[in-house]
Parts: sequence; structure tokens; C-alpha cells
Amino acid sequence: MQHNLGTLYYTDVRGDKADNIERAIASYNRALSVHTKQAYRQFYGLTCSALGLAMIERSADSREQNLKQTLHVFEEAARMKPPLAG
Repeated sequence: MQHNLGTLYYTDVRGDKADNIERAIASYNRALSVHTKQAYRQFYGLTCSALGLAMIERSADSREQNLKQTLHVFEEAARMKPPLAG
């Protein structure tokens, strides 16, 4: 539910874009606190990816800090990728 809410805020063209991005980030973070990587590995990775996309567009805080956090989130998402069948 929180992941979907984050996506709605992220794509919402109404209102202030910066506020919508902050709401999306908060929603994705709430989703990650419920759907942990231990219990919901793929969903956790998907939410990390969505969070990273929202963080790229974030205007709050410094650009450098945002990019560092974004890189960390995308790296976390990459670790959640299911192993290849072989």
C-alpha cells in the first residue's frame, strides 16, 4: 500500500513537485520498514528502485548528499536481484 502511495505522489502533476517527491520518499521508506529484505526480498528491491528514482529528483538537502543516498539505495536494490537460474 505505501509503495503504491509513493508511486502516486511521485507521478502526481498537481501541486508542488518538491512536496510530492518528499511525500513519495516518505511513503517508500514506510514501505521498506514493513516489507523487509528478509521477508519480501523482491518487493524490497522494487521499492528501493522506486525510492532511488524519487531521490534523484529531490531538491531538499544538498545535491551531493542526495546522490550519495541514491547510489546506496540503488546498490541495495541490485543486491535484491534474484539469482540467475543455471
